[in-house]
Amino acid sequence: MTDVSITEAAGDDDLGAVRGLLMDYGRALDFAICFKGYEREVAALPGLWLLARQDGEAVGVVGLAAAADGTGGCEMRRLYVRDDRRGSGLGRRLCEAALDEARRRGYTGMHLETLPSMAAAQALYRSLGFEPVPAGPAGASDGIIHLTKRL
Repeated sequence: MTDVSITEAAGDDDLGAVRGLLMDYGRALDFAICFKGYEREVAALPGLWLLARQDGEAVGVVGLAAAADGTGGCEMRRLYVRDDRRGSGLGRRLCEAALDEARRRGYTGMHLETLPSMAAAQALYRSLGFEPVPAGPAGASDGIIHLTKRL
């Protein structure tokens, strides 16, 4: 396997690749896309997106956005690695790149949400030091697991 590069998505080609991977992510979920405003989010791509490429082909993505609560933290969003690249350590590399970028930008903590069905992702997040936290009243959703890490 050749080396994978992870860079900040910039330009129309990168953003198109991010959108394509995020639509794959939405289709790969074990339920219909039910995230509020998901298609609108994919169209607008708010925040920063890190794109993994191998041999010029987009193979993974993760987003980073400032927390809406104004606490100085951020949120990791939509970690996705194509099926044919899973098990290669790429998900870990994307998470580590997001953590490094968050620290570089001065964020004090990182939050993420995941689903009970995403056992491998939960194991990855916990191995990186994320810990479960209760959902806030405004963000409570049945079945969503909330994890956080101080940076």
